[in-house]
Amino acid sequence: TESAGTGNSFYYDPSSTPPSSVIAMPTNNTRINNIPTVSGTVTDNVLVSNVKVSLKKLTTNTYWDGFAWTADAETWIVTSGTTNWMFTSPAYVDGLTYLIKSKATDAAGNVETPLAGSSLIFDTQTPSSVVVVPSNGAKLNALSLITGTSTDPNSGTLTNAKISIKNVSNTLYWPGSLPW
Repeated sequence: TESAGTGNSFYYDPSSTPPSSVIAMPTNNTRINNIPTVSGTVTDNVLVSNVKVSLKKLTTNTYWDGFAWTADAETWIVTSGTTNWMFTSPAYVDGLTYLIKSKATDAAGNVETPLAGSSLIFDTQTPSSVVVVPSNGAKLNALSLITGTSTDPNSGTLTNAKISIKNVSNTLYWPGSLPW
């Protein structure tokens, strides 16, 4: 008499459809000053086996190898999680540009072809601004225009400049319309 064996388990995907991963953080074409983790999501018609990321420092054309920015060739590092995945970020250098890509593999062995990825500029420098008119300490009885300049040390695009106007005699701030 023969008895049944334990058998083997496997995943079969007749469509050969690879998984699809998306980088949620950081978003593409952004300036960012803090990236504790790179994260995203992945979908598939079969169980996802793993998600990997590639981090490239575009400024020096080097890749993160898991320990340093030294790799000459693209290096793929396994993330934690599958449906929602995460990778603890390495140290980034202020003012430099980076490219992050993701790719997933499912249990049937289908490997995603990576998309273009998410590019970012790591920017920890604070922009500065100076009021030009009126000059500091000026005593005026009328003021029709306030002007100034703004700069960003990392050649960033300044999205806005704001001012606040304080009445020094009663310490109230101008609410944007008269009366104070």
